[in-house]
Amino acid sequence: MRPRTLPRTLGRLATIGLGCVFASSHASANVVIAEYVNSNHFDYHIQYMPDLDQRRTGVFGNGSSYCVPTSTLNMLSYAAEWGVDDMDPGPGVYNFDVGYNAMTNHLDDLGTLMGTGINCGGTCISDWHDGLETWMDGQPLVAYSDFYNANFSPKASDLALMAAWGGLVSFAYGRWDFNPAPVPIVAGRTSGHAVTMMYAHADGPDDMALWARDPADEGVVNLNSQSPWAYQIYDVVENMTILGDLDNDGLFNHVEVTVLDYDEDDPRMFIIDFILALFPAGGFSFDTVQMNTVYLGGTNFTTGTNPIHFSPPSGKTFRDAVVHPAMHSFYVSFDGLASEPETIAHINRVNGTQTEMFELRGASELAMGRNGDLYISAGTSIHLAPRSELDNLTISKSLHHGGSVQDMVYRDDTDELIAVSTADRELLVLPRNLGSEVDPWFSYPLPNVVPTSPEAKLSIHPKDGRMALVTSADPQSIYLLTLENPGPQGRVNAQRIQTPTLIGDTIGVDFDDQGHLLATQDHGTVNELHQVSQTLWLPVPNSRYAHLNVRGEFRVARSRTSYDPDVHRDVNNFIPIDELPQIGRRVFDGPQDHVLDRRRTAGGQGPR
Repeated sequence: MRPRTLPRTLGRLATIGLGCVFASSHASANVVIAEYVNSNHFDYHIQYMPDLDQRRTGVFGNGSSYCVPTSTLNMLSYAAEWGVDDMDPGPGVYNFDVGYNAMTNHLDDLGTLMGTGINCGGTCISDWHDGLETWMDGQPLVAYSDFYNANFSPKASDLALMAAWGGLVSFAYGRWDFNPAPVPIVAGRTSGHAVTMMYAHADGPDDMALWARDPADEGVVNLNSQSPWAYQIYDVVENMTILGDLDNDGLFNHVEVTVLDYDEDDPRMFIIDFILALFPAGGFSFDTVQMNTVYLGGTNFTTGTNPIHFSPPSGKTFRDAVVHPAMHSFYVSFDGLASEPETIAHINRVNGTQTEMFELRGASELAMGRNGDLYISAGTSIHLAPRSELDNLTISKSLHHGGSVQDMVYRDDTDELIAVSTADRELLVLPRNLGSEVDPWFSYPLPNVVPTSPEAKLSIHPKDGRMALVTSADPQSIYLLTLENPGPQGRVNAQRIQTPTLIGDTIGVDFDDQGHLLATQDHGTVNELHQVSQTLWLPVPNSRYAHLNVRGEFRVARSRTSYDPDVHRDVNNFIPIDELPQIGRRVFDGPQDHVLDRRRTAGGQGPR
């Protein structure tokens, strides 16, 4: 990536309790409103989101296939302008001619990382997320991308909820052929387009709309200068039931989808089918009586009114907690009162609403898959509540494995659930569906170097699958587990790593996106360690976690994607190169959506 241009200095940051860092007023002031009551009532509006043109000289095919990197670069430009100074394209307003060529260079770089125009006509869906992660490596941001599958398609309410919690959101809509029978029958995806969200509104199911920056809305195309900023307005039909073969496996299912500008006389249906969101880096801490949102770095893309402290119902205590891959929700397990069974509940992080989902005797440890599937350990069993059934409060499958579980993690790159029990001295590795005759689960004995313990905490490295383990029997040691030759002949190796800078007991371990090990100490500090030799891990200089003082265990949010190669690798499912499905009503910006005269450079002009 090329050097940045147009540097500037942001206002200082203010620290608010528990190490929670909120950005200066510059960032939060851009979000005029961020309210989410429920899926039928929400309002969101962000100002100053760039509206870059995808079609320009200097990129592959004059940018005809560049809707994905351009909509993403809108968000990256906003993040760089309002908090992430060290990330390309850097701070600057690129609506005027002096910055046009610089943005062309950055767009070319991002398109290269995303493989745009090379393999898939447009941008391969997996490369959308992977290219973005490469671009923002080491920055105080995390990404989440979510794609349709056989039983699911993203909703406008999903976009609004992610944005209200603090995400910058882009989405793609596909052009799907359909037959408007009594229930619309949807066939293949013939093309698609990516845009960047600015507004979302719902006042009941019959009053919904989205506004977005459209990279291809420049009208008469000038490939050498920026067009005036504008936004597209889409009428939204949420939760339309279709009969569709969305995953192209030959089977048709009833699926609720969100349709833009629906016209039953048009043989094409425009369905929101991909989402990509950027969030400020952060995490959460929790003990038995309180959970706390923890912000990191200098970014905050919301109004700052979201609750940051959460308590269990009176008389109950937290047993475990996980964050949804889209960051906007927690799933928690509560201890039961007296002889009552334990409870699984959902917490909306935007408005603080707690909803008890179901009771499950002995429920304790939780894990959440990258697809939004929820796993619950209870006694000697592990239960699966798949994403498609969570709204129905349904457990679809249970596995009785005969032992106890002290902690569980989900390995994204292999879609496996991993559970540990030092008390039973075993590591369980289970497929996403908890196993079948053709896709079995396995149990591996733990090496003797790992102490038997009543409690243990486990985390998994995001890139290579190594696992960090700490036990209550030896809280001054951290063990690194590796699984060799997975399958019937597999074995677990364990190594006690050296962490000479840790003082006191370690009560939690986690890995961040960079593979740095985060050790939470009993006195509330979070130590960020990186590996310097086979066994030695030392502090990361200038760690963004250095000033945290947390309650209980700390867990960091990580970038995740629901991309499934079995569903999304067909070329017909990718963002195509041309024939963009232009929909919506174009409206040019008023002054309130520009950054007017914020800076001048030699020969530069203000927004046109």
